[in-house]
Amino acid sequence: MEKLTLGPIIAAVVLSVRIIPGNQAEEALEKMRAAWEATQTYQVQMTIHQEKDSKTEDRKISFSYMRPGWIRTDILKGKNKGGAAIYDPYKGKVRVKQPGIPIPITLSPDAAVVKTLRGHRIYEGSFGGLLKKADWCRKSSLTDPIVLIGD
Repeated sequence: MEKLTLGPIIAAVVLSVRIIPGNQAEEALEKMRAAWEATQTYQVQMTIHQEKDSKTEDRKISFSYMRPGWIRTDILKGKNKGGAAIYDPYKGKVRVKQPGIPIPITLSPDAAVVKTLRGHRIYEGSFGGLLKKADWCRKSSLTDPIVLIGD
């Protein structure tokens, strides 16, 4: 399983969408799409800091992806440390293991307990999710603000 660093990936997507002139942005995105289509699995550890209104959340998670869209997150540090969630792309459901509770539960990806502080779903943090965001940015006006996973 490949280990990727998320920071440079996000920077590459944002730069290719907003800064590279003309067809160079499309060429860069097409190369990313081709690399994404060839990727079967990846795993990355992320340190996440989010703020919304007066709430703040810091976590360290292990994020794993397996084609065609299986996603697993394990919370290593922070709120709900020891918890895990697995997104099943066939059922469109998330299986959640809460710390201290021996029985896992199945929830919708829209359930507040499996969304980030800012309301993002588990599958929106995958590289495929970032490419969809890049496509959205390409279609939007250059004067619109950039909105990424943490925004």
